Amino acid sequence: MSEAEGDVEEPKNLLTQEMINENLSQVDVISDGSTCAFTTLVVEEKEIEVLGDAIKNYIHLRNINISKNQLTGVNELLSLPNILTLTAIENQIEDISFLSQDQHNFLQVLNLSQNKIKSLPPIPCPMIRHIILNENEIESCAEFTGHPNLEILELRKNKLGNCDGLGNMPKLKELYLAENPLVSVGQLHTLPNLTKLHLRATEIEKFESFPNLPELEYLNLRETKIEKLEDAKQLEILENLSTVNFLGTPLGDELADGIKKEFILVFPDLYLEKVNKEVITDEDHKEAEELKAERKAEEEEKRRQAEAEGEEKNE
Repeated sequence: MSEAEGDVEEPKNLLTQEMINENLSQVDVISDGSTCAFTTLVVEEKEIEVLGDAIKNYIHLRNINISKNQLTGVNELLSLPNILTLTAIENQIEDISFLSQDQHNFLQVLNLSQNKIKSLPPIPCPMIRHIILNENEIESCAEFTGHPNLEILELRKNKLGNCDGLGNMPKLKELYLAENPLVSVGQLHTLPNLTKLHLRATEIEKFESFPNLPELEYLNLRETKIEKLEDAKQLEILENLSTVNFLGTPLGDELADGIKKEFILVFPDLYLEKVNKEVITDEDHKEAEELKAERKAEEEEKRRQAEAEGEEKNE
C-alpha cells in the first residue's frame, strides 16, 4: 500500500436515503396544506457517525429521533425548518451552536442528554418550551443569557459551578440543576414564574442570599451539604414555598423526625405543606407550638437562675 493510500480516511457510517425511508412514519398534511408527507423519523442504535446530505431532502420532518448513535454533530438539520421535536440522546455531540443560526422557528422540545456538550450557547428558537441537556459536560451557561418562552430547562449531571447566564426566562416553570458542583444559586434572576427548583446532590453548604423567586413552590436540596437551619434561613423570602426536601443532608440527619416541627418554628410565615416528603399536619403545628412554649419556659428559667446567681454575688 502506498503512503497516499495509507492516508485515505475510512468512510464514515452515513445515514443513507434507504435507511431514512425504512424508518419514516406518521403521514400528515404539510404546513402549506398542499399535500401530505412523512413527518416522523426514528433511527436509533445504527452506529451512525454522520447525518450526510440525504436527510436534507426531507424538509417536512417534524419529529426526529436519532438517539444512541455516534454522531458528533447535527448541522445537516439546518436544512429542515419544520422540526418540532429533536431527540439525539447518547451520541458524541460536542457543539450545539447550530441552534444559534435562527433556522428552527418551530422547534419546541430538544433532548440532547448523554452527549459531550461543554457549554450552553444562545438558543433563539422562538417556540422552544423544553430543553433537556442532562448528563453532558457543560461547565458554563454564561453565553445563554435566557429565553423568553422556555418553560422547562434540565441540566442534571453536568459540571456547572455557578448559575451565570441562567436568568431572563419569564416563562420558566421548572429548573433542574441536580448533581452539579454548584455552591451557590445567587446568580439566578428574572425567573418570575419558576415553581420548581431541583438542586439535589449539589455542593451547596449555605445560602448567603437567595434569588427572588416569588412563585417558587418546590425546592429540592436533598443530599446537599447544609448543616444548620441558620444556613437555610434565607428561604424565608420564598412566600409561596410549600415543599422542601433536606433528606440526606447533615441538617436532615441531625433533626431526623423533628425536622417538620423545627421548620414550622423557624419559618412561621411560610405555609409549608411537605418537608422531606412528609405532609405537615395540624398535629405537627400543635407539637411545634408546645415545643416553642417549652423552650420559652426553659429560657425563662435560665434567665431567672442567672438573675438569682447575680444577686447572690452582689450580697
